Amino acid sequence: MKHQLVGLCCSLEDVLAQMPRIILRPSFSKDLDGLRRSARKAYQRASEILLEIQRDIEPSASRRAETRIPKCEKFELPDGYRLVLQRADSDDAMVALVVGTHDHVDSFLDGHRGYVFDGRTGRLRELRLATVSETTVEMVPSAELQAEQPAVPQAHPPLFADFSDEMLVRLGVPHKDLADVRGIGDPNSLECMTVLQGLADVAPKAADALLAFATGNSSTRATVLDLAQGSAQLTEEFPEAAVSHLPSGSEEFLTFNDPVDLEEILERGTLEQWQLFLHPDQRSLVQRSFSGPARLRGISGSGKTVVALHRARRLAKGALSKGEKILFTTFDKGLAAAAGHLLDTLCGPERAAIEVTHLHRWCLDYLSFRGLPSPKYSPDVSKQLRHQALTRISPALQNSLKSVSQDYLWSEVDFLMGRFLHDEAEGYLTTDRSGRGRALSPEQRRATLDLYLSYHQALLDRGFVEPSEFVRMAYRQRRSGEQPQANYSAVIVDEVQDISEIALRLLYSLVSDRPDGLLLVGDTTQRIFTRGYTLKGLGIDIAGRGVVLRKNYRNTRQILEAAFPLVENEWKEDVAQAEVPVADARPEFSVREGCRPIVVRCPDEAAERRFLATEIAALLKYKHYTPRDICVVARNRHYRELAVATLRNANIPVHLFRDPEAGEVSPDQNAVRVSSLHGAKGHEFGSVFVVGVVDGVIPMRWAIDTQTVSSEAAVLYVGMTRARDLLYLSHSTNGASGKPQSRSSFVDLISPWCDFAEFRR
Repeated sequence: MKHQLVGLCCSLEDVLAQMPRIILRPSFSKDLDGLRRSARKAYQRASEILLEIQRDIEPSASRRAETRIPKCEKFELPDGYRLVLQRADSDDAMVALVVGTHDHVDSFLDGHRGYVFDGRTGRLRELRLATVSETTVEMVPSAELQAEQPAVPQAHPPLFADFSDEMLVRLGVPHKDLADVRGIGDPNSLECMTVLQGLADVAPKAADALLAFATGNSSTRATVLDLAQGSAQLTEEFPEAAVSHLPSGSEEFLTFNDPVDLEEILERGTLEQWQLFLHPDQRSLVQRSFSGPARLRGISGSGKTVVALHRARRLAKGALSKGEKILFTTFDKGLAAAAGHLLDTLCGPERAAIEVTHLHRWCLDYLSFRGLPSPKYSPDVSKQLRHQALTRISPALQNSLKSVSQDYLWSEVDFLMGRFLHDEAEGYLTTDRSGRGRALSPEQRRATLDLYLSYHQALLDRGFVEPSEFVRMAYRQRRSGEQPQANYSAVIVDEVQDISEIALRLLYSLVSDRPDGLLLVGDTTQRIFTRGYTLKGLGIDIAGRGVVLRKNYRNTRQILEAAFPLVENEWKEDVAQAEVPVADARPEFSVREGCRPIVVRCPDEAAERRFLATEIAALLKYKHYTPRDICVVARNRHYRELAVATLRNANIPVHLFRDPEAGEVSPDQNAVRVSSLHGAKGHEFGSVFVVGVVDGVIPMRWAIDTQTVSSEAAVLYVGMTRARDLLYLSHSTNGASGKPQSRSSFVDLISPWCDFAEFRR
């Protein structure tokens, strides 16, 4: 069929109604992204075929039938790649299932077991088995790594405890096999595979359903339970009855009636595998309307920022025609830059209505717009004056602070500056410090206040301020009624847990309680600055507008399983504030399987350096990682400098990543990134090495109270959850001077979920 000109008497809607509809699995966009980066010709040809079909043009590519799935066709692409489509019952729609290499396509086809359709609700889900190549990530240990201790065996409850005999029979399990099925505990055990393989000989569909339950996540398990309860039916063909319900009734499929929409998706692809992919579970949050300020919480890797970006795009479409702006901001300069880059990729014309900036930059621009001179900040001057300020307070007050570390003391000054304007600073003496960790005596509070006053005055005398003063100056302007340059219809604050109290008051003042006006996005378990306030205490009412994302899409199950104990208590406390039962908000670990994190013991720092170079070289050679897929994180500068020097000596491309003194590193720079644990926040990598995991470094020596130790644990949690696939934690038994040192106490907390090895070279 050739292109046809449409007469003026035909509306666009009439034309579109006659066109076949392309239906996409969400993971298909990930396949396209991989193709776009690694096989450009195949990517372009696949896009052409999909657009031809959407426009009712006969595809020119060669094809052949696929017997494993009914009404399925494979299209041949350049260089041995394949595109697999399936026709719906009526032949009026085609489902794009998978695109990629021969092995990737075969892996998908081997795992596909049909569709589960609920005729009452129109809900449609794919039933599939998790195949080895899809779910397993293998580690490539260096030859010098030797196992230090065996994994701790874990007890498993009955796998099919939620199934009655009637439900198992409905799935097709013969009565004689019910006892064997009920006896299965560990889904990864030989016993499980033996029972299910035997069942496959007599009841293959039952075996498939039970294996999907054993290998799937909670969504897959819910699907199998629906089948067992009789509320949904399994079909091999894509049901025609489901097409009319898409996309609103679907969790796993997207439709494109308009070729222009499909073309935008195909041309844009996705920036990175996870960065712009909007899971169907999150789609409703993008469209949801809130009657006032809202709070979006979520576990690490749950896609909070992705939801925020898509929501910014949706709100911007309405704001653009009104001459309004959407402000998307965060505390961190690097995260703001990354968000801006992602929005450039995600958006069309509505991008002009989204202002993306980090908090301090916005404040400086606002002050400039109000005609105020730009305040100056110098880290060198600040460091010098902080040291001098400590010597200027009275000896008695200095003596009262002997038990308080300087790091904590200055974090307390930062807390004071984040809560009070300068002329209100006396309020610090009686303020509620809940969440700050350690208690301070009245004398210690007075000493802290005097330290702040001395330091603040010294800065002013030199013509400098702290960055937190940018926020205080801007807030004073807003409190006096001064308007910003733009008219904001919405403010989205990412990583809100790291925003100070005054900063939140400032941002809230831009939109107040208007519907869909303020969205606060963040995860308290990743809080790396202890702020010590509540939204309720700030007068920001989010009652009934708190949402929790609990599914992790980034990490393998083993990585998050090991990291989560570090922040479990904080997660429970935060979820409780969202008025969600803790039992209902338990994080859901990824269905992706991989190696357990490996804790590597080295005899000294020299050996730890050799381990780092040897293992990264092995990953680059045998795992086909590129250098940019790997990140080395460390709690202090000493270990970061060792990592950079080590990798450079090994001729491995390396750069300090987001180090304040080294500047920014382009995301396109193909090099191993070395970063602080704080600096890695908001980013992700295929493989992560956390080095220098010793007491006194992580946690820091001054972390002596429960809250501070908890904050240190959150910092390690942030570093660990940057890893999508592989995670290493290394420590040495002797430091640089030969002084003995102990591995971090945090390792003891996560040890049941880790493997251990020793590097002996």
